[in-house]
Amino acid sequence: MNTAELDDFMALNDQLSALIEAGVPIGVGQEIPDRDLPAMLSRINASVARRVSRGESVEEALEADGAVPEWYRNLIVSGLRSDDMDGALRGFSRVANSAEESSFVTESAVFYPLVVCGLAYLGMVGFCLFFVPRLESAYASFGLQPGTGLAVLRKLRDALPIWIAAPPMLLLLAIVWRYRRRMHRVSSAGNGSGLLAAVSGTKKAMFQQRCSYFAESLASLVEGNLPLEKALGLAAGVCGEPSLADGARSAAASISSSLPEGARGEDSNWLPPFMRWALFRSEPTVGRKRALRMAADLYRESARHSMRRARIIAPIIGLVLLGGSATLLYGLALFVPVVQMLKAVASVH
Repeated sequence: MNTAELDDFMALNDQLSALIEAGVPIGVGQEIPDRDLPAMLSRINASVARRVSRGESVEEALEADGAVPEWYRNLIVSGLRSDDMDGALRGFSRVANSAEESSFVTESAVFYPLVVCGLAYLGMVGFCLFFVPRLESAYASFGLQPGTGLAVLRKLRDALPIWIAAPPMLLLLAIVWRYRRRMHRVSSAGNGSGLLAAVSGTKKAMFQQRCSYFAESLASLVEGNLPLEKALGLAAGVCGEPSLADGARSAAASISSSLPEGARGEDSNWLPPFMRWALFRSEPTVGRKRALRMAADLYRESARHSMRRARIIAPIIGLVLLGGSATLLYGLALFVPVVQMLKAVASVH
């Protein structure tokens, strides 16, 4: 029995449990709510300890337990093979924190536009209750037929009992959904997705952060003298990025093939260009291990730059799209009926 290996495994699970209790996100591409992870870790601890007492290794015990999630198994095996469990956990947690930050940037960008939309909603209610009757009186005093703008406002006023409660109810549902999502948080690979995330750059920052973790994990595994073909599968299993996993599988297939060294990786189009260079063309120059460390640093710095830029761009985009649209509709509701009335008065006189 490898007692030191088992001790490292138990220590890592204790760290994971402590991070969960502290509210720190730790999952990357996993579909288990954080509140259920402590129970899962306790069950895995008991199962692995029982199998190790029979002479199995920790890796064999995890492979034999079909209930162990793939992302967790890859994390443990990656830490054991690289002989750096703390480093594996730090990188794992770093990506999860980046996913949390990406979600925060995207959601906070909607706050000010929602304030503007709320003010426009209150103004529209005021229009229906106070402005429309005054405008109708003005049209009647001049003997004019109501224009399109006033007709639309009339329909909104008549339907006021129907739609007046809709925005507050939608806002309440959104708050409840957000609260339940935080209570049953699942750190999945979809974090950082969506149109706003893609346009603002948070999606790009998440991809770069996962590339950094992938390269760093792969470098640690290669330094631990693990064959590159196996190291690719383990590193891809914990990075939480499907495109990287596809690229890693393609790269592993080209390594196991009979292709010459210079032709390997040509079909690994899912891998970013610098990652392909670090894997397949860096050995004659700086060496694969150093190149992967360089790639990890490069992608990590790029992720930080993209996230800093997204913190500025995302609120601007949200304010222009949502806030600008609400302000435009509010202005049209105010000025179109008045302009039509003045035009009609001018044509009469």
